[in-house]
Amino acid sequence: MELNDGRSASGIIKGETANSLVLAQAGGVREKILRTDISEMKASGLSLMPEGLEEGQSAQNFADLIAYLKARPAPFGSATPEQAESARNRFISGEANGYAELISAFDTIEYPSWIGRHPMALCRQIDGKAKVSWKSAPAPPMIEKDSIYKFRLPAAVGYLSDPAGKFTLSLDGKAALDFHVTLSDLVWTSKDGHVSMQYEVMENNTEDSNGILTISVRGDLLAAGNPVSFEVIGSPANSQRWFGIYQLPEARSAKRN
Repeated sequence: MELNDGRSASGIIKGETANSLVLAQAGGVREKILRTDISEMKASGLSLMPEGLEEGQSAQNFADLIAYLKARPAPFGSATPEQAESARNRFISGEANGYAELISAFDTIEYPSWIGRHPMALCRQIDGKAKVSWKSAPAPPMIEKDSIYKFRLPAAVGYLSDPAGKFTLSLDGKAALDFHVTLSDLVWTSKDGHVSMQYEVMENNTEDSNGILTISVRGDLLAAGNPVSFEVIGSPANSQRWFGIYQLPEARSAKRN
């Protein structure tokens, strides 16, 4: 992760609250970092595992591990019908609570993903007016204001080669954070640390990616028992870069983190 003071920090997130997270680093060191001090977080291809880990392991065990690591991200749209159905069932059985109803969209198309081909509502970075808006599943009937609640949905971004602008995520009409097109796992966090968005890439190519979008929201921004109205709007970049959400009807209530 990149910090506002210019430093970089790497490790595994072992705990988080609305205001901070605990980063476990090599050698067992743990550091508490305020969300307001973080400018950007992203997944790293480097491992914290110690040298010599392979000693005592069979060649087949390591072959299985490498095959698993290489399986994601897969080529965009490469999932077979059987793979897509299995992935869709796994996704729905989890916390598929981030999308329940479409409010409006700049455009809607049929688009492939790791969970199959589904309608995708999207917006673009054209004139600052193109947007996509949707409602989540209802928040729990009891909300703890200092806790973090997560909303999870399938999403995609694309046209990386076009001019770069930005997308702005809003919750119930209030702008929360900016993000951009990416082909790899990434996390964006609001300046006050109350909202973050994690994108886990499942498929990609040189232009587009699709995967799981998890929006984490502090409880004092939610209304107990009510859905959240999310909106993403593209900046006026005269660009065809796009952001979209796959419309799956199965939605579950948000869970406290």
